[in-house]
Amino acid sequence: AVGNVVGSNIGNVLLILGLAAFLVPITVDARALSRDGTVLMAATVACLAVVLTGHVGRWTGLTFVAALAVYVVATIVIERRRESRAAAVYEAETDLVAETAAGWRAAVLALAGLIVLIVGARFLVTGAIGVSERAGLSEALIGLTIVAIGTSLPELVTSVIAVRRGQGDVAFGNIIGSNIFNILGILGVTAAVRPLTVPDEIARLDIWVMTAAALALVLLARSGWRVSRSEGGAMLAAYALYLGVLIALA
Repeated sequence: AVGNVVGSNIGNVLLILGLAAFLVPITVDARALSRDGTVLMAATVACLAVVLTGHVGRWTGLTFVAALAVYVVATIVIERRRESRAAAVYEAETDLVAETAAGWRAAVLALAGLIVLIVGARFLVTGAIGVSERAGLSEALIGLTIVAIGTSLPELVTSVIAVRRGQGDVAFGNIIGSNIFNILGILGVTAAVRPLTVPDEIARLDIWVMTAAALALVLLARSGWRVSRSEGGAMLAAYALYLGVLIALA
């Protein structure tokens, strides 16, 4: 679970946002970045601190979940008070459903998509464990790569469609929101249900890569309030390098 969250956050920034920016330079909403970027960095630093202890306890998980609830409620209240284009950030996947679909049809599609996602995730995890056992690879490595990329596919589809529609801020917000939810929601709920032990390799390398990726994301976005095509290409190259290091160390 820890490897999945860390790997997914790395992939979201370096692979998915990198690809989206490489296709179409992304313009960033300054107000959304100031708020959500701060929350992302706070969540990332908290995750770093917890991972370095080697254990994610139940109370830590509950604290993460509570922080997520506060963030979501505060965001909804703020956006309702201030109608702006930044509100689309929190409705990205809803907005990308076919605009002509009736309400009931959209609900059915959403439910069907959720079922497929749950079933697919189960097969993905089962298959990944099988691959790790047959190849003699650690489950942490599989979680950081195959499972992480697989669970990030919805963000990839959403982000690519968004940038092609000229909604780069939606793609950017989608990545930030996903990374915040991964740490506070996924990791939080998992640890609250069952405390987690952090694999040593994640504490040595991957958590630092995740932290560096989050910091780079915020800094690049603040430089001119956009992520350029060349910066997107650099992110993709960094992700390829990261995968190369993981394979070399396996």
